[in-house]
Amino acid sequence: MSVIKDILRYKKEEVQFLKKSEKEFLEKAEKKSPIPLFSHLFQDKITLAAGMKKASQSLGVMRKEIDLTQTAKNFEKLGIQVFSVATDSKYYQGSLSLLENIKQAVHVPVIQEDFVIHPIQLLWAKSAGADGSVIIASLLSSSDIKKLLKESETLGLQCLVEIASEEDLKKALKADASYFRINNRNIETGQVNISNALKIFHKIPSEKKTALQGGITSIRDIQLFLEVGLKAFFLGKYLLEQNDPTATVQTIQNLI
Repeated sequence: MSVIKDILRYKKEEVQFLKKSEKEFLEKAEKKSPIPLFSHLFQDKITLAAGMKKASQSLGVMRKEIDLTQTAKNFEKLGIQVFSVATDSKYYQGSLSLLENIKQAVHVPVIQEDFVIHPIQLLWAKSAGADGSVIIASLLSSSDIKKLLKESETLGLQCLVEIASEEDLKKALKADASYFRINNRNIETGQVNISNALKIFHKIPSEKKTALQGGITSIRDIQLFLEVGLKAFFLGKYLLEQNDPTATVQTIQNLI
């Protein structure tokens, strides 16, 4: 079975489970006031988002022992503008409680990192304090993407549409998406292709806003995208594994 088919099968089961608690999620979500994601992520300077997860479907376990809530507190002091927190348990070793804990620990937007295929997952995330989410285009049709974007707007959440191919971009544009996250890493193979990401970036209409995610292994990787005008970066494994994250963040922030 392909990775995408496996993810969809698992998430469809999860959606049915979540639907049983919809009333509870609604009650909690009504009490939340999301922080605007886009104004924090897209600025006239380099902005950094940190991915808070211990594993991924492509890399496996990364940092099993790490205290992600304390790490988020430390990273915010370095100038991290957004935290992307794993709520998927099977592939990311994340949880809703992790998102809730990090949301309570920091003062910047916290977004859901999951495989979102149904509006109930967005409601679930908002009930824990999420300010937004990521909608992965490769998992969905353009009509599904549009439906999720509309639902997120109703909930007061701001969502990025993640793309990793020209086909993903076509679907996202057809769904009237305006805020993108290019993933350097192929969801099926786990392979990183920076030249492909650059090619996709050049095809995104200039009025759209774009961030980059996945496969960053050096400062040079970031420089390549700064040179073409992209300034928003999601750093996961690369930042979590730095011996001196303070120096790394300062070096990136001083690139322009």
